[in-house]
Amino acid sequence: MSENKSRMPDLGRIFGNRVFRRGGFSFLACAVALAIAVVINLVAGALPASVIHLDTTMEKLYTLDEQTVRLVRGLNEDVTLTYLVQAGSEDETVLEYLDRYEGLSDHLKVRNVDPDMNPSFVQGFTETIGSGDIIVEGSRRHKIIPKSDLYKYDENSYYAYLYGMTSDYQVDFAGESELTSALDYVTSEKLPHLYQITGHGEAAIQETWQNYLRQENVEWDEVNLLSAGKVPENCDVLWICSPTSDYTPEEAEAVKEYLYNGGSLLLFTDYIEAQTPNFSSIMEAYGLSVTDGFIVEGDLSHTANQTPYYLLPDLESHAVTDPLISARLPVMISLPRGIEEKGASRSSVQVTPLLKTSPEAYSKIGGLSIETWEQEPDDIAGPFDVAVAVEETFEGGTTRIVWITTTSVLEDSFSSYTGGADANFVLNALGWVCEHESAVTVRTKDFSRQYLSMNSGTALIFAGIVAIVIPLAALAAGLVIWIRRRRK
Repeated sequence: MSENKSRMPDLGRIFGNRVFRRGGFSFLACAVALAIAVVINLVAGALPASVIHLDTTMEKLYTLDEQTVRLVRGLNEDVTLTYLVQAGSEDETVLEYLDRYEGLSDHLKVRNVDPDMNPSFVQGFTETIGSGDIIVEGSRRHKIIPKSDLYKYDENSYYAYLYGMTSDYQVDFAGESELTSALDYVTSEKLPHLYQITGHGEAAIQETWQNYLRQENVEWDEVNLLSAGKVPENCDVLWICSPTSDYTPEEAEAVKEYLYNGGSLLLFTDYIEAQTPNFSSIMEAYGLSVTDGFIVEGDLSHTANQTPYYLLPDLESHAVTDPLISARLPVMISLPRGIEEKGASRSSVQVTPLLKTSPEAYSKIGGLSIETWEQEPDDIAGPFDVAVAVEETFEGGTTRIVWITTTSVLEDSFSSYTGGADANFVLNALGWVCEHESAVTVRTKDFSRQYLSMNSGTALIFAGIVAIVIPLAALAAGLVIWIRRRRK
């Protein structure tokens, strides 16, 4: 028995051994670290992308617009975003945005559906659907966002790239704009209906603005008052764009009757030399008329490129202009007319300036035959209101009008110069007049590759740091650690 005891291992000595204690501590530390890592991964997996995926891009390409955040967080009904895509072919940018949308609201669910594995899902829609499309479904209606609408390519730079004239081309991601617009579309109780009056040489709604109206979820048609006799019953807002000939008395009365019954009007006018007394009577009913001639700016700080006929007017505070004022975005216009307020016959009419020139502006009454842009003795001195908002509230309804005395705000070139401010100004005005102020004006984001440019000297310094300094520093640190361990 004593011999057997002598052969048994001394457990106390083994467990008390310093090597074992160190090994046990290391094992325990590894187990704790593993458990912590598992917990962190579980928690991180439950967090939205906006929390765990920080947007470190200088342009904040992955940061959702304030309008998107407000709309998604305000959802009070369930909405499903279905990304129809083959497994393994997902667009990482699209996935990132969908994840960020889903993290904003419990009412919004995102799912991926492989059309090859689920052909019956595609057959459930009457529209043509393809891989890469996104389907937004609400309780009232649904909307399909084609894959081709998620990215916008600049044609000039793209063709220059194809022909080897440049090493890259501009591509903008429009996914957020399309998604937010679709969410607004499927959750809105009623979609605004716009009618453009025709028959007087009005400018047609350009393709760009047709796309804007579609993104704003505004349905639109044309109406000829001479044949229709009145404004359609389902009209939420009238669009009048620079008529070049006068209305008949009956047409003018039809518009006024519509407005007197709580209608809304978005009015654009340009300088014309023809007299239009019937058309002018529409705004005269609200105490407003235009000055003679067209306006140029005498204060060069209120002009673009120091050109007197490219005006940068002051933005006055209003629901239409406040977002632009907050963003410090200017609106650029050309050759507007001044609006004179003579006072309406009704005290219920409230007129608020939106755009105002400087006091140094003046109206050239010589018209299109002027020989100089300089101020002449007969010219009318400023300042002038060149865009106003009109509101009249009465029992049974509210009339809203925005009058802009130039169509230059509708031109793509002006909006490009101001970073989209001109277009946003009109879109804000449209949202205000038809009381659809959740209108979506999320802009596309430039996803073109950004290159870091540096001179040859700077490049040589960085190359030396990467190729020599960092390796030597790592080698020195390793040598110091080795020497310290040897000394122990």
